[in-house]
Amino acid sequence: MGEQMTPSQQFIAKRWFIVGAYQAGATDKVISDMVGLSTASVHNVITQFKKTGSPICKRLSSAERREWKGRYDEYGHIINSEDELVDLKQIHNLIVLSM
Repeated sequence: MGEQMTPSQQFIAKRWFIVGAYQAGATDKVISDMVGLSTASVHNVITQFKKTGSPICKRLSSAERREWKGRYDEYGHIINSEDELVDLKQIHNLIVLSM
């Protein structure tokens, strides 16, 4: 007989099923009826997939959350490096000067 899936495996399989149904053209409502989740949950899985290429959301550890704190400039843009911070300030200055 086949092995039973663990709850974690079922969770991952359901999320990939949602992505497959979405890519096949099913609406959020149809998918939610198929998998037994709310349309909001289905929408969130699809949005996660569009953003990252994976329907599984990895939670950040407390150390990772602390690392991300303060990684935004004064305009709310994410800063990936010091070079990017300089580039954003130059762009902002050009926009302000052109007004």
